[in-house]
Amino acid sequence: MTTPTSDRLLLPLPDRSEALRDATWGTLAPLYDALLAAEPAAGDDPSAWTEAWTATWSTLDALVREAGAFAYWDYSRDTTNAEAEARYLRWASEIGPELDAARTRLASRALGLGLTRPDLVETLENWRTDVRLFREANKPRLARLEELSAEYDKQVGALTVEWEGQTVPATRVMEHLHSPHRPTREAAFSKNLRAYWHARPDLTGIYGQMVPLRDAVAREAGHDDFVAYKYDELYRRDYGPDDARRWADAVEAAVVPAVERLRAFRRERLGLDALRPWDLNAPLFGGEPLHPYSTVDELIAGGERVLGAVDPRMADVIPEMRREALLDLENRGGKAPGGYCTTFDVRGLSGIFMNAVGVADDVMTLLHEAGHALHHRLAASRPLVWTRSTGMEAAELASMTMELLAAPHLVRPTGFYEPEDAARAEYEHLEDVLSFFPHCATVELFQQWVYRAPDGADAAAQDRSWLALRERFDRGVSWQGLEAERTARWYKQGHIFQVPFYYIEYGLAQLGALQLWRIAQRDRAAAVTGYLNALTLGGTASLRDIYAAAGVTLVFDEATMRELVQAVEERLGELRAVLDA
Repeated sequence: MTTPTSDRLLLPLPDRSEALRDATWGTLAPLYDALLAAEPAAGDDPSAWTEAWTATWSTLDALVREAGAFAYWDYSRDTTNAEAEARYLRWASEIGPELDAARTRLASRALGLGLTRPDLVETLENWRTDVRLFREANKPRLARLEELSAEYDKQVGALTVEWEGQTVPATRVMEHLHSPHRPTREAAFSKNLRAYWHARPDLTGIYGQMVPLRDAVAREAGHDDFVAYKYDELYRRDYGPDDARRWADAVEAAVVPAVERLRAFRRERLGLDALRPWDLNAPLFGGEPLHPYSTVDELIAGGERVLGAVDPRMADVIPEMRREALLDLENRGGKAPGGYCTTFDVRGLSGIFMNAVGVADDVMTLLHEAGHALHHRLAASRPLVWTRSTGMEAAELASMTMELLAAPHLVRPTGFYEPEDAARAEYEHLEDVLSFFPHCATVELFQQWVYRAPDGADAAAQDRSWLALRERFDRGVSWQGLEAERTARWYKQGHIFQVPFYYIEYGLAQLGALQLWRIAQRDRAAAVTGYLNALTLGGTASLRDIYAAAGVTLVFDEATMRELVQAVEERLGELRAVLDA
């Protein structure tokens, strides 16, 4: 629950966000305007009044955040529901830009009041950024971008393919990429990406509108381009675009050769002349794909047991969401793609949304999102709403570390697998970990090109840039004759459309998680303690300080990256020996 820092609130506010479910900006604006205009009465202690003012804003923001989170939650669960779509669009495109403007005015007022608190150092710096970047003229542009983002969700959520005589969501055939039958894998791969390719006019049309809008937002705010603007807006004070390019160069030098070695082993193991993209998830050890659960209830129950085994303090994270009906895990038609964990600030709860199809990746997705939920839970008791959340680099450290800490507990009866299959699952996951870095570098550099190149808004030029980057980073697999499918991969990357430049966080966090994984190999208790210490900080510390609390560092250099890659390769070698015994 929201915990005010003062017993005194300056405005009458509802206890629950449901009261704001059908709010409009017309009903919310008076609350923000009243808070902006509030002044202490004669005789009020200035310090106590400022504390009450801050607590009122925090409580109001928690209520509004939660109402907006539920609007997206309901829409993503069923993008065909017209009522849910209308409510989400109202929150995203009508309320959202006005809310950002109101928050910026309040941030300016808070800075003017001389508000200082040790736990607000990072928040105050964020507010200074918000005030500096805000422009009234950008409000309609930001509203239109939210509308286009919702349209992307709607277009992708409606993609279907024909499979075994039935029309199914395009995402559902992905489970067949794990089939031991190569023609089945090829068919699933082709049908999935071909669905995106056929939607190219609509999807690139959406993006073609987004790019100039974002460029206009950046220039209006005083930046030369959207890359610099977005790094600023994301509060990236510990690294910049040049560091990201240096990180990508290190990935090319330290990780890409290791991925090539993994793929060479895969090709030899499968007895293939050429490794094709539909072979990248084929079973290497054992003929059948891993089948960790049969029903979503089994997936949930297994996740509960695994988290409790990692540490008793994590045991109730998933059960709490289950009791509150805040788990929507199964794949079905009309759902938005992907998966996420959202926060409901007033309730102090999280919700997990995903598209489970019965494969091993689903287990990792649930554990990943449960890491976010744990992070939210550990910081939920902090009194001010802004101190409960952190940048994505720290948020993804929570989720990706959870995946690795859970690995020793995936064996039945705690987990999902018999011992041999648990070793297979760990092998596949670590293989995926290394394979992710080149893709992450591609997504980052592609976006830097889009927003800086003269022809960055042109769909054909975007396709060419994407393919050039894939040639650079995606090595050891043959894409001969598959240019359309290879191109369509970026249409499928929702981050590029909806949350630009939110992706390198995954790469940085994965390197932090690998450091914690190495600590756990020596001293598991120390790794878990450091992990929990970092998560408990919420948004009260800088990114580097959060990583330091976990006992890890931000990695941009080739040497450190190479050491971590070597450790993963050594573990993969150990697992091969176990599986071949």
